Amino acid sequence: MCGFAGFVSLSFSQPERTIRKMSDAIVHRGPDSDGYYLKSFNNKMVALGFRRLSIIDLSSQGSQPYIIGNFVIVFNGEVYNYREIRKTLESHGHIFKSFADTEVVLRSFIQWGKSCVDKFIGMFSFVIFDEIKGEMYFCRDRTGVKPLFYFQKDNHFIFGSELKSIVQHPKFDKKVNAQAVNMYFQYRYVPAPHSIYENTKKLLPGHWLTLDIDTGSAVLEKYWDYFDYFNYSNEKFASDDEYISQGRELFRSAFDYRMIADVPVGVFLSGGYDSSIVAGILAKDLGKTIQTFTVGFKEKEFDESSHARAVAKFLGTDHTEYICSAKDVVDVLKDFPIAFDEPFGDFSAIPSMLLAREVRKSVKVALSADGGDELFAGYKRYQKFLHYHSKLSKLPIFLRNTASGFLRPFDDANNGIENFSRINKIRVALNSSNSVELYKTIIQGMTFDEVNVFLKTNVLDGKNFFDVTGRNKNFSHPLNAILAADYKTFLVDDVLQKVDRSTMFYHLEGREPFLDHRIAEWAARLPIHLKYGALGGKHILKVIGHDLIPKELLDRPKSGFGIPINDWLSGELSKTFEHYTTSDKLESTGLFNVPYVQRFVKAHLKGDARAKERAFVLVAFMMWWEKWIGF
Repeated sequence: MCGFAGFVSLSFSQPERTIRKMSDAIVHRGPDSDGYYLKSFNNKMVALGFRRLSIIDLSSQGSQPYIIGNFVIVFNGEVYNYREIRKTLESHGHIFKSFADTEVVLRSFIQWGKSCVDKFIGMFSFVIFDEIKGEMYFCRDRTGVKPLFYFQKDNHFIFGSELKSIVQHPKFDKKVNAQAVNMYFQYRYVPAPHSIYENTKKLLPGHWLTLDIDTGSAVLEKYWDYFDYFNYSNEKFASDDEYISQGRELFRSAFDYRMIADVPVGVFLSGGYDSSIVAGILAKDLGKTIQTFTVGFKEKEFDESSHARAVAKFLGTDHTEYICSAKDVVDVLKDFPIAFDEPFGDFSAIPSMLLAREVRKSVKVALSADGGDELFAGYKRYQKFLHYHSKLSKLPIFLRNTASGFLRPFDDANNGIENFSRINKIRVALNSSNSVELYKTIIQGMTFDEVNVFLKTNVLDGKNFFDVTGRNKNFSHPLNAILAADYKTFLVDDVLQKVDRSTMFYHLEGREPFLDHRIAEWAARLPIHLKYGALGGKHILKVIGHDLIPKELLDRPKSGFGIPINDWLSGELSKTFEHYTTSDKLESTGLFNVPYVQRFVKAHLKGDARAKERAFVLVAFMMWWEKWIGF
């Protein structure tokens, strides 16, 4: 697990100083060592920089950039089945100089070209430069666990594991993307391929990008798509018992792979189904001695530490728990806009950072259970969607259109963000043309119409995979459609961004065993009743969990990984909220309808319960602006 940065630029002064500066900006991703590569190619300078967090092959032989002949690679992540691939490569005559998976990845590319990625089980983003062809190849793993950003303008192609590297390049144009700002306030994150900066994108998961150094042309090519595995999801290939057996065997393989490391490995444990199954499979099925960690809070309604403790005791793990307070949150908030260099409004990132900070004191790698909800329909909002979808699907289109028109004079999108615009949401829902559009309306923090009043800028709504899923793909069941949409949007740009930045900021490698692509492909094809069935959401996970751990330790309402941050922002942290939401600061961004936003600010500081849900989203944006743009 590491981080990289680089550029292909027309000649400019001090390129070596620039690549070092770009790499140093992500030293937290790789404090163990660094490395650099610079080469003049025709009239351009090619540069690669690398920061290493040593996990596999701790020797200097695992250092990067790694060079074999005319090929150079920088690689972030892990390919867990690298030992098996290495044996195959040796049978083809390859002679290895290291024990690192980086060398396996590069030799795989040399042997098989882009099809090499079909052999990889893991999480990764990497860049390979072919000095002879003058081409650079960028690749991101199937799910998008590992990030890769790139900027292209005026013969400059700049890239990195985080935006904070890219902005260090002297030719980077730090112009805020107004469309991305609009999407941020709708979703609480910026969906791919968009980025907060203009001319800057996220490489989509499951894609290659090939850059021609001479011409500057960049070509995207998809190699894997989660959508493809839903084609036969409603066809029953096996009995329920056979599916359960298949799942448990897949879990054993995926979880075991993610214990591969030359350093200590731990497991995040909340005591819920997903993390308990990870710990249970490792401890009971695979017989591993594991360390588990959890974070709790003094506020009992947000504290799950007792549940995690009970599961850990049953499994016999070496368990550690950390109880955090508002003071701990204040400490982490100082680091928040540094760790998250793109606006990020999911406040569960704060306990994630707190946990990562403490866990790093004991281990260098930690397994989380992210992905279980998206693969197996675990969120409460899926039940809400199914309820509304059932109601609306019974209404003919003409009746929905008539009802929407009747409500138009009462549309409350400009009613003030201290109020939820319920009529506007109902109108948008009535006008939805498919199940995914309806789902998007349900989960949005603010509707597009609300944001257009909230901001001065008037932009078209940015397209993302919610739009693609709804309009261009067919699914046998509406639940599958929204699971697929969440997998390509919320999972990638909220959950995985949260885990990557929270862990790497404290030099901790996070691994997500449920996001093994083999599990995803299998889960997509599961019959609906094994996802959302008699036991509710995550039916099949609950069956497997009850076989591992007593039901009474697991069966309780899902609470999520939250903290009372919005309450604190009108209480203990009200000074922080006030600091970032003054009229002067809001006005200086040039983005906000300031009188409108100030109504919300005043309502929130008075403790208006209607206002609190949106407090952190605004503060997180303003913290980001102060750090990366400046007031």
